[in-house]
Amino acid sequence: MKKLNKQKIIELLKVGENKELEFKEAKNKIPKSMWETYSAFCNSKGGIIVLGIKENSESNICTIEGVENANYILKDFWNTINNKEKISSNILDDNDVKIVDIDNKQVIVIQIPRANRKNKPVYINNNPITGTYKRFHEGDFKCSEYEVKAMISEANEKTKDKIVLEEYSIDNINKETLKDYRIRFRIHKGESHEWNKLDDEEFLYMLNAVDRKTKK
Repeated sequence: MKKLNKQKIIELLKVGENKELEFKEAKNKIPKSMWETYSAFCNSKGGIIVLGIKENSESNICTIEGVENANYILKDFWNTINNKEKISSNILDDNDVKIVDIDNKQVIVIQIPRANRKNKPVYINNNPITGTYKRFHEGDFKCSEYEVKAMISEANEKTKDKIVLEEYSIDNINKETLKDYRIRFRIHKGESHEWNKLDDEEFLYMLNAVDRKTKK
């Protein structure tokens, strides 16, 4: 996830909130909805929260209000996110949270990656059934009990992608299937991707599809 500077934040204000961007006013404290959004971003595709931005509900125009005591808010943020009674999992480090000065006002930028399946669900208030959220469009929505249990099940299971097929080797790879996959890879990643230049065997090693030593 790219780190945001002053100019990038100003550009985001023009775009407005979306599936991976949330503005919160947070003048002198962290709003309660902050943690619902944190859970939603973790359980979805990740996203960015900017504290110190006010959005007009009627015009949808965002303005920089700033926060009054950024260091105090940061201290409260880290204390809360590391409190297991409030947040099930902290997947951030210092590099994901920073203070940015814009026109003599301070905003706090929090960049949240997508949680890996072992950390999901990321939930609040010590209850996964009632405290797990996902992000849809511009909003944070509670997950159903079915969705939560599916995440818990996936976190506890070993995925098929991680199972080594001992009875098969690189020689058993279907050439036509691999060819089709490489075409899709080229379309998705672009013609300039360096892996497109590799031969099939090296390509499979880079994908971690085949173990380089055992060729399983």
